[in-house]
Amino acid sequence: MTTQLASVPFLGPFPGPGPQPFTPPVIDNIELTVRRDVGNAEVTLSYDINWPEFAQATNLEYREVWQLVGNGLTVYTSPISLRGGLRPNGNASTHREHEKTIDWDELNVNPSGPDEIVAVITLTPLLPTQVSRQSAPVTVNSP
Repeated sequence: MTTQLASVPFLGPFPGPGPQPFTPPVIDNIELTVRRDVGNAEVTLSYDINWPEFAQATNLEYREVWQLVGNGLTVYTSPISLRGGLRPNGNASTHREHEKTIDWDELNVNPSGPDEIVAVITLTPLLPTQVSRQSAPVTVNSP
């Protein structure tokens, strides 16, 4: 199953002088390897996350998701952890490595030639806020 990958531009820092309200982590040294093993693809993805000072000081939690994409189509998306996210734990950087076995045919997104597969890593900050709203009233006539 493949889905179209939506591209969301990074808007960059806020204009004007002074401190920026949020600096995202930097994902660096990305290495993706895909090895064929009969009808499967053995995928290994490793990278480093360089944490900004704010994330280190506050131990800000991030949701980490990685995808394999070929020809603009998502061929695999990592599971999203419901038990919590990734935190700097006071470290300046964190090394991550993921291994996954998927069906080789999932990588066949270009039937007329070789497939180019890339890894897309997304870190989403889980801000320590709670939001609650109440709906408009609904009248229910019950016996």
